[in-house]
Amino acid sequence: MKGQYYGPNKIENVVNLEDKTYFGKERIRLEFKDKNIELPLAMAEVAVSKEAKDLTGLVNLRIKPVVSRMLAILAEAELSIDEINYIMPDITESVNINIDKANKILWGKEKGEKTLLDVDKILLPEKYENCGIECKGTARNRGTSK
Repeated sequence: MKGQYYGPNKIENVVNLEDKTYFGKERIRLEFKDKNIELPLAMAEVAVSKEAKDLTGLVNLRIKPVVSRMLAILAEAELSIDEINYIMPDITESVNINIDKANKILWGKEKGEKTLLDVDKILLPEKYENCGIECKGTARNRGTSK
């Protein structure tokens, strides 16, 4: 994979990771010039290409095997077309509920309760360590949007 591309990013190094996927499969870290990403080895095997791809091309490479597996599961269950039409919104709703629960744990607040200060605390945690409320500012009053 070294020297190939993950989307627009040229892979400089590949590292095997200790942790495993949900089903116990291998995970790797792809290292690029300015960032790293971790993903299942199986996903890297289908998403890495010899030529750079834009992000749409990368998404298309990533979702194709997932869609194939999902269709195989539905076929294996011998669900009727009506049942398939019924289950798809349930899958989306379940994913969204789980994302909302995880976000609440991460943020400590419901989605609509988050503020710019909450964002600032996550993006700039060093600004909020060992200080009182008087040193807590947002990006706006520090004169930066970073």
